[in-house]
Amino acid sequence: MPVSSRIIRPVILMVVLAIGSVSDAQLRRDPNLVSDQEFLRLLQQSDQLNEEQKERARKTKNPRVLVPLSSDDDPGVRFYVAFNSYTPSPSLGKLARDPNPTVRWGVARNSRHLFDIDTTFVKDLDGGGGALVELGRAFGRKGIFLTNSTEIETITPGSFWKITDRFQSFEVKRRRLGLKVYNEQTANAVLTVLAEDYAEVVRVGLASNPNTPAEILSILHNDVSLTVRRHVAVNENTHPDTLGVLAQDSERSVRLAVARNPFAPLHVLADFSVDLDEAIRIEVARNPGCSPALLLGMIFDTSVSVRQGIAAHPNLPDPGIIKLSDDPSLEVRQAVIGNINTVPEALRQLSFDTDEDIRGEARTRLAAILRERIADDRER
Repeated sequence: MPVSSRIIRPVILMVVLAIGSVSDAQLRRDPNLVSDQEFLRLLQQSDQLNEEQKERARKTKNPRVLVPLSSDDDPGVRFYVAFNSYTPSPSLGKLARDPNPTVRWGVARNSRHLFDIDTTFVKDLDGGGGALVELGRAFGRKGIFLTNSTEIETITPGSFWKITDRFQSFEVKRRRLGLKVYNEQTANAVLTVLAEDYAEVVRVGLASNPNTPAEILSILHNDVSLTVRRHVAVNENTHPDTLGVLAQDSERSVRLAVARNPFAPLHVLADFSVDLDEAIRIEVARNPGCSPALLLGMIFDTSVSVRQGIAAHPNLPDPGIIKLSDDPSLEVRQAVIGNINTVPEALRQLSFDTDEDIRGEARTRLAAILRERIADDRER
């Protein structure tokens, strides 16, 4: 046999054996390996489940669902749990220490507000148990069922009550715009931790929360962040003494926020009403808490925008409305005619206004008043 044949045959044999080994390796594939199709399917399924968990955390009112979701691996799920007003207070305490600042912001910004009820409940709430039947119906319409063991505790007559029913606890607070029902307040110890959080966004969330207690806001009033101080200044829960301090803040935007706060002390608004900064005087003129006496004192302000704000204010006394109905500025007279409290004497003045729209509106409103008066006089 030629030498070359003796050499080639072993080589061919080795190649065949190698091919066979590769085939065997393919047949014995690692069972943990995943095909591209399978991998993409699993990825899609995981994303879909995460979205479903987020939606559940956002919408559910069931504390038993929210508690386990507060430990979810996905920070997006934990955020929605942190922001949900129905999340139990202990779970919020845990989430307040979450490594993700967005989750902690969710806790800080969680107002615990559930729904509003009619202000007619005030008298019954002060009475203790007299409101229980109707109150139970109001709660029941929102999916919360009170039992016969429900107790109502008056914290501040006319403005703050606690409702306890077995394992549930709620707060009812009278706000400027009505009666609001809240879930049990997040513990002050937890809120204090959030007030000292290194992340500015968390402290901003707490300062802008309409249900943050005054004592927590007082911690934040001297925060290094301008944004935090500005939110404290406009928060309606901020104590008047704290607002007095913020009224002296070096930052203009903070002082503007105080001037806008309906619960700013009258002495602060009085000082702001003669401030050299026109924007601050405008905020005072528009402030819902501005007193009638203070508004009267501002009707001679040189700023058209200030007088316009005063003319539209529901607290402006009749003499001020009558005076501004003859204002040289069209914008001011338009504000007077737009004020629902404008008196007939001012409407008479405006019914001969040089502006056609003002004149027409004034005559329409005054005519209705005159017809009613004439009818009453005839009956007498």
